[in-house]
This record gives sequence, C-alpha cells and structure tokens, in this order.
Amino acid sequence: DFFEVFQHREGPVTTVMADVAGNGPRAAVPVSDLRWAFRQRLARGEAPGQVLAAVNDWLIGQSVHELLVTALCVRVDVTTGVAEIASAGHLGPFIKRKSGAAETLTPAPALPLGILEGEEYTSIRTVLSLQDALVLATDGVTDRLATTSDPLGDRKSVV
Repeated sequence: DFFEVFQHREGPVTTVMADVAGNGPRAAVPVSDLRWAFRQRLARGEAPGQVLAAVNDWLIGQSVHELLVTALCVRVDVTTGVAEIASAGHLGPFIKRKSGAAETLTPAPALPLGILEGEEYTSIRTVLSLQDALVLATDGVTDRLATTSDPLGDRKSVV
C-alpha cells in the first residue's frame, strides 16, 4: 500500500492511495515505478479519472509488471470544498462530518489498474465543509474485521 499527495499551484490537492495485489517483495518491487507514473499524471493537474486511466494504460504497457493494483484518486478544491473521487476497484472513502456522523461514499464501479486497456474511471463529487474529514483506507483495515459471514469485513463499524 502507498499514497501520494500533490498540491497544485492553483490550490487543489490531489491524493492517490493504491494497493498492489499480493504480499512481500513481489508486491513491493513495482511501487517505485507506480509512484513515478502517478506523480507524472498528478503534476499535469488531470482529473482523478484521467489520472487512473493514464496509469492503467501505462501499467498494461509495461511488460515487466503483470500486476493488479487497486487505487483511489481524490482531488479536493480547498477553497470550495468540492471533492472529486475516482476509484479503480479500491475501497471507497468515507466522510467523518463535523457533527460526528460518518458518511460512506460509493465511487463508480471500475476495474483495478492493470487488467483492461482503455478502462474508464468515472468520478463522483461531494462537498466537504470546514472540519469534515475525508478518510481513505486500504483493505489492511477491513481484512482485520473479516469474519466467515463477512469475508471482506465491510459490514463492521470502524467508527
């Protein structure tokens, strides 16, 4: 699992959280290349769905990496609070509202990176208020909550 945070000159902040399938060195080796690919797209100021699509096509073009990568890309306009979110098979984020309420966000469904060239990653939008927190997580959180009847661990409350 890894993440990148990029602050654009115009004000928005974009974050990518990604998880390479597998464990140990086999999953860790390609991370530096993936980080580079994400940084290149983030530096261009592209929308979250465009970032994921470009990295997906780049990853498929790499004959060295036969990987499956889930990722979540979020761009927040800090002046308006508008958050644009795209997912490549990654867990959706949730919002911890100022009031204390937790709100689950469900990104548009899409394949993880590295499976199908030309995949489109559609963004959803939400508005954050001051003192709201947008929380990103990886399956390392939900794996610990898994049970026989809930193998993904997504029915347990983490708040």
